[in-house]
Amino acid sequence: MSNNIKKSLAIRDKIHEIKNAFNSYSKIQLDSELVELVPIDDSDESIKLMTKWRNDNMDFFYSKFESTNIKTKKWFSEIYLPNPNRLLFFIIYKNEKIGHAGIFNFNEEQNSIILDNFVREIDKGERGLMILVELAILKLCFYELKLEKVFVDLFETNFQANLLHKRCGFKIIKKIPLKKIKTNEGWNWIKDETQINSTKFANILEIKKDEIIENSQELSRIKFFNNN
Repeated sequence: MSNNIKKSLAIRDKIHEIKNAFNSYSKIQLDSELVELVPIDDSDESIKLMTKWRNDNMDFFYSKFESTNIKTKKWFSEIYLPNPNRLLFFIIYKNEKIGHAGIFNFNEEQNSIILDNFVREIDKGERGLMILVELAILKLCFYELKLEKVFVDLFETNFQANLLHKRCGFKIIKKIPLKKIKTNEGWNWIKDETQINSTKFANILEIKKDEIIENSQELSRIKFFNNN
């Protein structure tokens, strides 16, 4: 077995281990409060929250449809849980689930992964919380999973999220035209570089390990506690 295959298996095993632990993986010191990152679960409360957040933030996803608790439950059991390349954390602030954030789509050739599903309940949490959450996820990627690159793939017009990622050290490396495709439940935006007259674009951002250290002013504010 080659070293690359061993490394890929180790990364997937680590993601599987964290995903199925269902206990606090990381704790972030935010002023006087501790913010916890806990792998998502399929309790009734969690399913209802994830469904609500998906619908509240529908315009920021490439696929647009009306989510339901049944659909979210099915997504969790049939798509999320079996996927060895996907990991999503609840953001716990003052003992309350206020959002989620994670990673998906591990790429063996690039030894990279993509940030996924950064969502926060409106008006919940302190200023700067999501920066620290993102840096915690990046620390997992670079120091625990030993990845070389992390990407973000999002709408160019998602200005707040683009700013968040840039503050953490990400740089835009590509802008791709999008094409709108109707579905039975709504529509999907797909990347299509032949759409020269497109008015909708995706931004692809990238960060490497040394860039998080160089560019993140808030990195020194974070204390991590790994319970594994």
